Amino acid sequence: MSNFKPIKKLTSDSGDVLKSRMSVVSLAQARDITSFREPVRLHGIWYELPKEMRQIRALKAETFGPSLLPHMYILDIDQDSASQEIDFRWRLFGSIHSARYGEATGGYLSEAATKHSGAASSYQIAQWVYEQKQDAFYMNHYSDDVGPVRSTSTVAMPVLSESGDVTHVLGCSVWQSLRPDS
Repeated sequence: MSNFKPIKKLTSDSGDVLKSRMSVVSLAQARDITSFREPVRLHGIWYELPKEMRQIRALKAETFGPSLLPHMYILDIDQDSASQEIDFRWRLFGSIHSARYGEATGGYLSEAATKHSGAASSYQIAQWVYEQKQDAFYMNHYSDDVGPVRSTSTVAMPVLSESGDVTHVLGCSVWQSLRPDS
């Protein structure tokens, strides 16, 4: 079992007034859910690439195209040399996500998880992808005191080194508004 950086629980002054609930779905289920169209497309593109092209040094923006890039993210695996704790640092944070949360490239997922309930779920998924070396499709459902606000449909996939170690997490997340003001 890996030693991940612990995260503090969300506090009322964190700025995130939404609650989130995560649900994991299979690839087969994701293919049947309209909101997973782009995440499933990224998954297909990624696994159609030759294995040697599925490493971070070989990634090129033109591989994915302009409709996917705003929704994509790449997380570096960052291990603290003193504590040996593992965290995830954004190498790429798509423009759709930056518009909602601000620029996060270079920031840590564990820090975002203390401020946003959805990031806490994403941190759990990134840990699972890292440890299991498997893809994960999941939805986050956001609500406030009135009811549902929005949801996200996401894929997170391990990027492996030649020796089979996870070096990055590649993903795509699409937002769906459930209210006009969300």
